[in-house]
Amino acid sequence: MSAALRTPSRSGGPRRIALPAVVRRWLVFGAVGTLGFVIQLTALVLLAGGLGIHYLIATAIAVELAILHNFLWHQLWTWSDRGAGGKCSVLTRLLRFNGGTVLTSVGGNLLIMGVMVDGLGLHYALANPLAVLMLGLVNFLFYDRLVFRSSRGGNAARVVAGSMLCANTRMAEAAATISAAGNECARPSSAAPPNSNAA
Repeated sequence: MSAALRTPSRSGGPRRIALPAVVRRWLVFGAVGTLGFVIQLTALVLLAGGLGIHYLIATAIAVELAILHNFLWHQLWTWSDRGAGGKCSVLTRLLRFNGGTVLTSVGGNLLIMGVMVDGLGLHYALANPLAVLMLGLVNFLFYDRLVFRSSRGGNAARVVAGSMLCANTRMAEAAATISAAGNECARPSSAAPPNSNAA
């Protein structure tokens, strides 16, 4: 999966410059994140400024709305080349995405927002964009490596695990056979010794 830019060539015609997959993915990630941030900031202003909800509570709600929005577009666009492998796998991805983002985005946003607003005296509408920028790279790496993993990697892991289990089972069976043979050899003979004094 790659994207391309058109630039003028020496002959005057357009020349295609292929972008590495990770660069393209990062650009798409940024586009989705930007739209999600607009949703997050709009919700924050409406909840905190319009409804008078405390800015930390409003931040948590706004971030959760952005999380659900971003997962949908990352699944359909950013990491569309990595199939989930079924509805259950999509649900598992959503749980990992939401749970991991709660630790990074929600926890990170609340921590950074608290420091910037209460500690530095910044307005929440200014502190929130700074918090989002700081956590963007952390989220990208987390999603790419842990959430939207290729299903082929999971299948390979299951094959390796199955092979290891099979090998361990065969080793256990062989050990049991050897142990049984050893016990059989060590068992004393029940036959009576011949009587040399018999007349």
